[in-house]
Amino acid sequence: FYKGEGVRSITTYFQFAGPNAKTAALDQLKKAKQLEKSGVNNEEIRQQTGWFKGFDDKWRFEISDKDADFANGYNPDEWKKNGVVFNGLTFKLGKILKHDNLFAAYPQLKDVVVEYTRRLSDGALGNFTPSENKIYIDSTMSADKIKDVLLHEIQHAIQVTEGFAMGGTEESAVEALR
Repeated sequence: FYKGEGVRSITTYFQFAGPNAKTAALDQLKKAKQLEKSGVNNEEIRQQTGWFKGFDDKWRFEISDKDADFANGYNPDEWKKNGVVFNGLTFKLGKILKHDNLFAAYPQLKDVVVEYTRRLSDGALGNFTPSENKIYIDSTMSADKIKDVLLHEIQHAIQVTEGFAMGGTEESAVEALR
């Protein structure tokens, strides 16, 4: 889930994708594995192939979020100004988000349901629930924050698809170590 700690100070973000992505360059993954066996470090492998290992020891590559934007006239800020109440609204992700590279890699993400709610706990701004194939989003946020949280929660959906270690908060990491 996303609690909104920290402020992103860069302008391009990335989704970490894996070998199950439809656009995965598996020939480059094979090369990455060969480079690893020959002793090349993870960063050099990434620079040569685009692939690298995460802390969970699984291979991944990056999909840029640079061109991600709202789609089909979806503008939460404008809608709210016009009196649309977001609490309880649901949309399919593919209807509200334009992200060609992401959806080419993971077409099933278009069908993830996005539901606006005020019922998120512990100050969370978003939450991906795999059993429901649903992203819950705090209905009170601005459009920029909604996009930021959506992209964060999409990463959790990819983590499930790829079997990557799930992210969390600093508090959840400390709790897991106890």
